[in-house]
Amino acid sequence: TGSRYYYTIPGQTDGSLVDYFVVARDNLDRRAASADTHHYTVASVPQVKINEVLYDPTQGGSSNEKYYEWVELYNLSSSVVDLSGWSLTDEDGSVFTVPNGTSIAPGSYLLLVYDADSFNATWPGHGGAPVVAYGADASGLILANSGDDLALKDASGITVDILWYGDGGDYGAWGHAAPDVPAGSSLQRYPDGRDTDDPSADFGTSSTVSPGSSNPTAVEEGLGPSPSGGRLWVRYTPQGVQFLLPGAPSGAVVKFYDLRGRRVGALPLIEGKALLSGAALPSGLYLARVEEGQPRKFLILR
Repeated sequence: TGSRYYYTIPGQTDGSLVDYFVVARDNLDRRAASADTHHYTVASVPQVKINEVLYDPTQGGSSNEKYYEWVELYNLSSSVVDLSGWSLTDEDGSVFTVPNGTSIAPGSYLLLVYDADSFNATWPGHGGAPVVAYGADASGLILANSGDDLALKDASGITVDILWYGDGGDYGAWGHAAPDVPAGSSLQRYPDGRDTDDPSADFGTSSTVSPGSSNPTAVEEGLGPSPSGGRLWVRYTPQGVQFLLPGAPSGAVVKFYDLRGRRVGALPLIEGKALLSGAALPSGLYLARVEEGQPRKFLILR
């Protein structure tokens, strides 16, 4: 992207020592001088995920909406995880450090909120999940509405999970950002804790916010403008993956491709809707596209 180049090293097993180096070649296959070799050791990190984020609440008005912002964490593991000294940071470098004595139970949620009073008054149930307020910490952590980075780090500074959304903050140039949600909706993983290291595939938009409880079985994802001028959406439902294109022209078809660009299926949009059975394709990541619209990834899990 521009003058920057990005490459993701495939995941390795815990404890692995990974050596890597970067060499540039021009379009005549002329190789630059050899680069130094670098290395890192793959650390085992707790399976705690940023699971849901409300960064553009409708409460509070433009001057006080920060009081209603929150980030939900989810513990995928079968063990209690001590969060003492963990931190949540954003693109601006604001850092909130989790207080000592804070933990998250297995298969459970924890809510990091700007203001506990505002949060509890608006979402009084929140599944009984613990609430930790960060606004009084003077950390300056305020979630940007157009796009931001959020990094969750353990007490030793190792990044456990990261999310970028909208215009993506520092990670925006790499692409793969989670969608920018409408005001009042939240970014949600579905199912809880799903993590492919691609926020655009892992997170969807839902108008049904669910702090402290399992995310809804239907999560909406905007799939980019289509030639009809509408916006293609995908919803994960118990019956399969539903595609919706309001105002779809007669005869419109949604086509499916694997990540090698091979077409693997298609469905007509009837009254702007199509339902892809979860058994129609093997588990994996796919692209959906209508006519010449922008493609977007979706996930099949069985």
